[in-house]
Amino acid sequence: MSKSDNNPKSGKPRRSRWWIKVFFLTLVLSALFSFVSETVLTRMHFAIAAGLLLIFIAVNILCDIMGTAATTCEIEPFQSMAARKIKGAKTALRILKHAEKFDNITNDVVGDICAIVSGAMGAVLAVKLIETYEWSPYSIWISVAVSALMAAIIVSGKAFFKKISIDHSHAIVAFIAKIASVFMREDKKDKKRKGKKE
Repeated sequence: MSKSDNNPKSGKPRRSRWWIKVFFLTLVLSALFSFVSETVLTRMHFAIAAGLLLIFIAVNILCDIMGTAATTCEIEPFQSMAARKIKGAKTALRILKHAEKFDNITNDVVGDICAIVSGAMGAVLAVKLIETYEWSPYSIWISVAVSALMAAIIVSGKAFFKKISIDHSHAIVAFIAKIASVFMREDKKDKKRKGKKE
């Protein structure tokens, strides 16, 4: 059993509360995105709404790339980079040490929410398409065609980038870490920690 599984004070198994955080995070984000898609999308022009839908699909695929890269990347190169104080290396180490949670957030939370919201947006777009071109006799076929096309784009997009994200996992994680390090300010955090120890 790992250290994280046991409570050193009580000696009893320690249950992870991560799923609770994920539950509320997913609940809030999905409600927010669904509200935006249902209220804002219905008022948008068809072309703009379609573009927004493509953005959600792209984010879904991008999240899959990030999650796959984090779970397949080796940690040793970043340990060497962190020792040489290369920018973003320490952030990359944090990502890789918590790769399971990072993958959970990118793939299961953000990615799946984007997929669900995309489905709702696709339904709205199908209605807009039917109303705009007066294709009500073909409403069922149009709805099926839009849903099938969206599913095909998402699944094939993930399949296409899966091997790329595995083969170039180091470069992808390094890129994510460099961007994240700007917001995390890893150097300042380390200095504060050293100051407290002294």
